[in-house]
Formats: sequence, structure tokens, C-alpha cells
Amino acid sequence: MQKLLNKNIIYVTRDIERATGFDLSNPNYYIISNSCDFAKQIAKDKNNILLIEAEKQIDTWELLEKSESKNFINKIIDPQILVFKPTTQIEKICAENNWKLLNPSATLANKVEQKISSVNWLAEDSKYFPDVQIDICENIKFNDKKFILQFNQSHTGSGTMLIESKKQLDEIKNKFPKRDCKTSRFVEGILLTNNNVVTDKETMLGNINYQITGLEPFTKNKFATIGNDWGLAHKLLNENLLKQYQEIVEAIGKRLRRENWRGLFGVDIIWETKTNKLYLIEINARQPANTTFESQLQMQNKKSENEITTFEAHLLALLGESLENKKLIAITDGAQIILRKSQENIDTENIKSKLEKENFIVIKYDNDKENSDLLRIQSNSSIMKEHEKFNENGTKIVRGMRNEEPSQTAGKQGMVSKMIEHYLNLKVGNTTITCPYFNNRRSQIRGALAVLIGKGSPESIEEELQIISLKEKIDLGNLPAEKIKEFLVNNNLGVDCSGFVYHILDALTQDKKNKKLKQIIHFPLAKSVVRKMIAKLRPAENCGVTTLAHEINSKKINLKEVEANDFIIFLGSGPKQDYNHIMFVESVTDKTINYIHAYKWPSDGQYNHGVRRGQIEIIDENKNILEQKWLEQEKTAENNWTWLQAKSANEIFVGRLKNL
Repeated sequence: MQKLLNKNIIYVTRDIERATGFDLSNPNYYIISNSCDFAKQIAKDKNNILLIEAEKQIDTWELLEKSESKNFINKIIDPQILVFKPTTQIEKICAENNWKLLNPSATLANKVEQKISSVNWLAEDSKYFPDVQIDICENIKFNDKKFILQFNQSHTGSGTMLIESKKQLDEIKNKFPKRDCKTSRFVEGILLTNNNVVTDKETMLGNINYQITGLEPFTKNKFATIGNDWGLAHKLLNENLLKQYQEIVEAIGKRLRRENWRGLFGVDIIWETKTNKLYLIEINARQPANTTFESQLQMQNKKSENEITTFEAHLLALLGESLENKKLIAITDGAQIILRKSQENIDTENIKSKLEKENFIVIKYDNDKENSDLLRIQSNSSIMKEHEKFNENGTKIVRGMRNEEPSQTAGKQGMVSKMIEHYLNLKVGNTTITCPYFNNRRSQIRGALAVLIGKGSPESIEEELQIISLKEKIDLGNLPAEKIKEFLVNNNLGVDCSGFVYHILDALTQDKKNKKLKQIIHFPLAKSVVRKMIAKLRPAENCGVTTLAHEINSKKINLKEVEANDFIIFLGSGPKQDYNHIMFVESVTDKTINYIHAYKWPSDGQYNHGVRRGQIEIIDENKNILEQKWLEQEKTAENNWTWLQAKSANEIFVGRLKNL
């Protein structure tokens, strides 16, 4: 960005995060912002940043009016002011002080961004909106189909209403009979957004991201924008959708260029999945809030000199510089999500501390307005697995937001956590591998060590592996992970479903009651005194699925009441209805049961099986567990072998250990 070295740009913003999409070491780039802990970290040892102390955060126009700001600006040669979003008040202040404001016209920005005026401004290109109409409230009728109603001004979904009944509409009509409003067909689908840059010659299409909207516990407003996920969007979009998206952006960019707009604008677009068609929802005629983090992600992915970040393109376009032979840096991963203020008291400092320990970047705000930002959480990797569903990375954030300990949501309390992670990461030399699945049904070996019949702890499996490798004079330390896995499988070392769950429940019992599982569990299938003694001496080997499922040991749990540390049992599954299975419930979050088990699918082949996780999404809690959405190894329904086995069972239920 050498071209900026002879231009002195001063970014004035109430929130310093919006200005950090550029290299802060550039001597010709300045910032004026509110003072806060985060801002002080940014400004440390930098004389090109001015922080204004005030009782509470003040707006951009107030920052410009401060005497400290005026003195700071007037010491700079040919200062050029940049703001996040221009207003007529900001334009007036800059004009009175003979400061050049780089942003496009505030009047044009309002016309393009506001809900009603944007329709008129787009003219024939308003066809990209889904069946949009402009009228006054009293003329709107309810035709037994839900629709979206918006007034001219709204922010992050706060002025958007889903009309679902005549009664609801009548209340609005009675309250605002003569107010202009925009109505549009309610489109069910997936929201997408991106940041684009208008130059004097072209519109540069920016990276498209999945727009995270309306999810608790981040907001109580179902239409509130709360974050962005670049990784999920990259997975979702195909060539046809990209072509539709570009067509909409090009149409808007062309109109903006015609009115001398330069720099950034964003679009919110919805993908109606049932028709595979994209519709425009709104235009953000300014620097969208996610520009900064997008640019920071881009900086990490820069590969050549002609590649630039979105923020850099914004600055160059505003300065009238040519962007010929420049292209925006592509990114395919990363996400951020925002906690918005509600009426509840939220311990943001505690949440921030917990999430930072999980290696998330967390920016804390001192805002007090309803629906304003309290925390901005950023991750270099995706947090969404699919539409409205968090992946494991996102679930960590949800846990932190709810201020819950992992044991409350993940069933990982002390020894339990270590046990699960140990099975997932058997250590062999400097290599870790997932414990494979092994079931003793075929060989029917009796009286053998637990580790040799699929009932071993992770420590015993590691020890037995070392013994066998020494006997066979094989140095496992020099083998890659896949070869070690093959060695385990070929030597019948692994764990079956009940052996795996036994050791987890044993760890759980020690955590909760300081006792071994064998001290609180019964062995009703051991009929003789001798068999009962053997069961007590060799509990893991004798604690199969039917023992754990027996009413003396567990109670059945309603689907609505499932919690972490419960287990899911199949009895009498498979073609001969002679196979039983058990899965441990690790966590229950946002109507999703997250389980872990030791299992083998036919498609796994000889070596690709073992301990792994899956999910059951609760679609309707009034229906049985088989009627929910099961997801494992990215497979659902008939493609999901676990679900197929569950479906074939004589009985399937959720159980909870008694006496715990």
C-alpha cells in the first residue's frame, strides 16, 4: 500500500475495531476513537492513535467536535477524514473545519440503505427483492400467508417484523395507520452476505459468507444479524448460485457508480433452497461491520503483491486510485459472532476470560443500548457446521456464552474428560491415534484379559500394544499413524461399545461419588453365586449392554429430559435382531444430543472404524428419537448406518444410571 504513503488518512470511529483492517504501523494512517481497554491495547506505543476519554462511548460526530481531536487533526498535513458511516451532521462538521471527508454522500447512502427508498432507487432492479410492495400500513391486507413488514429505517433486524396473523397485522395498522412500509414475501432459506468495492471502472465482488442470524444465546431477536462464517459459505455455494449472486451485486454496483459512489457496500441475500434462487434482502451503503475481520483473515492468506484486502481496496477506491490489476484476497475459512445486549445482566468479563482460554479473540464493548454489541468473538476457523447449527468450535463459544462449565453441557467432568480424550488419542511414541473398534462376538474368547476382548481401558490398550510390538520386534515409533492403527486392528486391540461406555461411566462415578462403577452397579444376569463373584472381580468384561440397560441399573428418560451423561441403547438390532449397542451422551445443547460411541460401519473397511462422535438434532421433541435428524460422518437418514441399526432394533431408549 505504498500509494497511501503520501496521503494522510484519519479514521474517526466510536469503535476502534472498525479501523483495524489496515496496517497500523503505516505512518500516514491515523485513528481517533473512544478510550476503552481494547482500544488501549491497540494504541499502546503508537503515536498515530488518539483515544478520547469520556464517561461513556461517544458517537463519531462528538469525537470530531472534541478539542483534542481538532488539535490532533489540524497538526496533520492535508488530513483526509474517513468514517464508518457518513451522516449529514458529520459532513457539516468536516465542511466547517475545512477537512476533506472521503466517504460518499450521506444522502445517497441513506437513499440506498433505507428499506423503502432503496426500492425506489433500484427501480427496475428492485425485481431482485422477493415480491416487494410499498404502501401505507392501513392498506396492507393479510391473505393467510406470512410476510415481512419493514419501516424505512431499521438496524440489524430491529425494524423487521414477520407478520403471521391478521391480529398481529391489525395491531400495527391501528398503531401506525399512515406510516409508509415495505412488504415482501417471506422467504425460507439461508442468509448470505458479502462486502463489495465500487471503483471508477468496476465492482469488485468480495468474499461471500454465511450470515449468522437470530440464534440464542447471542440475541433474542430472530432477525438480528449476529455474525459471519466464511467457511460454511464456501461449502454451500455452487457455480449457479455464485452466478446469481454476482448478477445482483453487479446491478447494484453499476447504479452506485453512476451516482459517483466509491468504496464499500454490502448486500444481504437469501438463498431460497427449495427453488435454488437468490433474492436481495437489503443493501448496506457503507463499510459493513465485518470488513475489518475479513481483512485480517485476508492478510493471513496473501500470496502475491497484486492481491489486496477488502479494507485496502476500500481506501484506494475512496482516494481515486486505480485498482487495475488488483484482486481481493480469497478466504475460505474463519468466523465471528456477536453477543448483543438484552435486558438480562450478563457477566461479559467472565465470558471473555473463558473464551480467551479457548483461544478465541474476544473484543468487549461498553455499550448500553438495547441490541448493541457487548462481545465480538472471532475465530480463524469456521464455527458453523450447517445452517443454524454450530460445529464443535461453535459449541465451545455457546458454552462460554451461557457461562456453563463443560460438565453441564458436555458430560466431561475431570476424569470423564480425560477418559474420552484418551480413547480418541491413544499415544504411541510421538503419535496419537483413535482407538479402533473391536468386538469379541465372533471369536467368543472367554476368561481372557479385558484388553483382549474389547473391554480394555485406553492405558491397558497402550500397554498391550507395547508388549506385542516388543515380541514381534517392531518399532512403533517409526511407523505412521495409519500403520499403527493397522497393527492394533490386526492384533485385535480395540474397544467395543459397552467396554467404552463402561470406562466412561466408571470415571463419572469416581468424579461424582468417589466410588468405582462396580460398587454401585448390579449384575442381574449373573445367576449363580460364582458368576456374581466373577462379575464383581471382572466388572468391565461382564458389564454388557443388557446389564447397563436393565431396570435395576438404569431408568428410561423422556426425550425432552435428556442430559449429558445419559446413554442411548439399542436392543435387538440388525438382520437377526441379536445385536445390542450403547452410545454415551456427551452434551445436550440447542436441541442437539451430542453422543460418542465405539462403532464400525460396513463402509469403514478394515481399519477406518473406532471411537467417534455423532449428533441427533431434535426436530420435534414430541416424536420418538428415531424421528429426529441423526448425523454422523456427515451422513443422515438411510446413509447413516447408526440410524439404520437403531431403526432395526426391537427397542431403543435413552437411559440414565441409577444410584449416581
